[in-house]
Amino acid sequence: MPDGLKTVYEQEKSRAKTPWVYRTGLILIGLFMAFVIGVVVFGGASKADIETPIVNDVYQVKDGNRNYALYKVIAVNGDTVTVVKHNEVARKASQLDQLMKNEADNYSKNETKFTKSELEQMISDRKLIDVEKAEK
Repeated sequence: MPDGLKTVYEQEKSRAKTPWVYRTGLILIGLFMAFVIGVVVFGGASKADIETPIVNDVYQVKDGNRNYALYKVIAVNGDTVTVVKHNEVARKASQLDQLMKNEADNYSKNETKFTKSELEQMISDRKLIDVEKAEK
């Protein structure tokens, strides 16, 4: 390339700026990824949810390989939480909310007891998905 043309090229290249519109897609992708990471890290059940269980709390639990179940707290005695299992199970975690709304009082009479340490282990194992706190 001739020297005269090369200097003109370098001057034009230094004046040209990349429009922000070209970077918008990358910025949106970055924000979306931050949102997804935030939901994964901060979403779902936490140890604070099971530290103070109260009667009528509902635990959403992954029950087996492809089943999801609801457990309702019926009694709390010290470190032990007594629950009853919902009679219906869901095939997807997203169906649990529908079970809570449509069949709210369809729980078995069989009681199961969990200690708080067992519930914490269920959270660590990602078996305890979420806790619907009862209204006080």
